[in-house]
Amino acid sequence: MKYVSTRKKMLRWVVYGCSVLPIAAFGAGVEFPQEAGGYKPSDLPGYKIASGLCLMCHSSQYVSSQPPQSSPKYWSATIHKMKDVYKAPLQDDMIPAVVEYLSVEYGGQDRAAAHADYEKAMAALKKPASDKTSTK
Repeated sequence: MKYVSTRKKMLRWVVYGCSVLPIAAFGAGVEFPQEAGGYKPSDLPGYKIASGLCLMCHSSQYVSSQPPQSSPKYWSATIHKMKDVYKAPLQDDMIPAVVEYLSVEYGGQDRAAAHADYEKAMAALKKPASDKTSTK
């Protein structure tokens, strides 16, 4: 029986230590490191969206590990998968900007061509639903 009581005492000290150490570290001014990586900086609007929303769930290395020279269609499909399947908090009007950013910075697409694709995608989003379904 003495073994059980000693084990309980040890467990209490472990639980106590685990609860006190973070408080002591905070009180001592210990700063924990931020993620070292990040997306390639850009002035494209999709950079801020990707940095704010995509990094919530996975590291920046996820984008770097995608096939090089990925097409805008590839990036669009990947982002739609993140939104539809994994419930990424993206709004439909954010997707073209992120596709443009990823296509330029990670897919090697020409910036002018990527912006033209962005403009087409935004125009398609702005069309009324009746225009999309009509088959005249």
